Amino acid sequence: MHYSADLPVCKYCNEIIEEDFIEALGESYHEDHFFCSICQLTIDIEVFYKFLVFGILCSLFRKELKREKKMLRVFI
Repeated sequence: MHYSADLPVCKYCNEIIEEDFIEALGESYHEDHFFCSICQLTIDIEVFYKFLVFGILCSLFRKELKREKKMLRVFI
C-alpha cells in the first residue's frame, strides 16, 4: 500500500490515519483514540477540556477536578 506524506498521524498510536479523524489542540487522532485521560471513554470533539497535568478530560472529570479544587481551597 502506498502512503502519502500528507496523511495525518494519530497522536495516540502514531499510526497513519486513513479514515475520518479528529483534529484538536493542533494534533490528529483516530476517532476512537480521542478519549478522557482518566475514564478512557471517547469524547465528543465539541465538549472536552485540556489540562496540562491530566491531559484530555471529559466534562464529568472536569467537574470533579473543579469540585476537588474548591475543597482544597477550603482546607488550606
